[in-house]
Amino acid sequence: MDISDNVVQAVQDAQWALIALDGVTGISIGLREAAGEPVDDELVVRITVRDAANPPDGLPDEIGEVPVFIVEGSIEPCGFPDDVRYDELHGGIKVTNPALGGGTLGVLVEDASTGAILGLTCYHVVGNPGQAFPDHVWQATNPPLTGTVPDDDVISDSWRVDFPQSPLPLSLPFPLLAAATDSAAIDLSQATAHGRGTSRAVAGDLGQPNLADAITATALPALGDKVRVRGFVTGPSMGIVIGLHHMPVWNVGAQFAVLLEQLEILAWPPGSRFGQKGDSGALVLAESGPTAVGLLWGVTDDGSHASASQIGRVESALGVSAVWA
Repeated sequence: MDISDNVVQAVQDAQWALIALDGVTGISIGLREAAGEPVDDELVVRITVRDAANPPDGLPDEIGEVPVFIVEGSIEPCGFPDDVRYDELHGGIKVTNPALGGGTLGVLVEDASTGAILGLTCYHVVGNPGQAFPDHVWQATNPPLTGTVPDDDVISDSWRVDFPQSPLPLSLPFPLLAAATDSAAIDLSQATAHGRGTSRAVAGDLGQPNLADAITATALPALGDKVRVRGFVTGPSMGIVIGLHHMPVWNVGAQFAVLLEQLEILAWPPGSRFGQKGDSGALVLAESGPTAVGLLWGVTDDGSHASASQIGRVESALGVSAVWA
């Protein structure tokens, strides 16, 4: 449907006076809605207000001979990072550690032996288990350098991990530590003791539907498969599995580490980001449906490429299941 220049000009002439009215939160030229769906052949001037039952005085019935259609609501910036403190713990939200910074709680998983509900993230987000400091994980805010940390902000004081720590028996000019995952399962008994709830969901964009209400399957993706992720910094992102058997090597202090059999992911569409620092620990999902395929742990500086541990290897290493009742 074409919009004439005369209509555009009429709306532009009126828009500033309309925005000045208390309660008006937006204006556009578009389609009428009926039962939550657009009416394809009916052009209207859409004026958004805070309360459609009590619209501000002074709204016209038409502008440029085009009828006015009142819409309730307001557009809010959907920027990240998502620093919200969630009473209900679920996938895609921020977790913090005072020495290591923030990361993402990928999803809640079930202990394969005990049935306990644990939180899944990366080793490098929470650190070594049982260390003197840091010995707690918070959601969502880092504890203050001085003063008392609210008890109900602490969600865990123990966890199990898998990360490169076994030397490979290779003749190399440097020691090389290897593992199949960079992962951690954190005990959530502290959280539940403080009244924090738990959910199987993985969050979507702020204020939008979840990427998944619950993980119902796990799979090894094929080359070319589209995948999704929700890190607390970047938010929901899309990518394509561009490489299998990925083996990235990086320097860890005086040693080198390697992760074996990783998924290599290309951000999609071109020019976008699949993630950035702080998104480590996010659960990688199939493009459609609640199927988990990996655990995001690393990205390039520009976010165009990423690496994720296969979800099946994560489950095996930590003794957990991403699918639970």
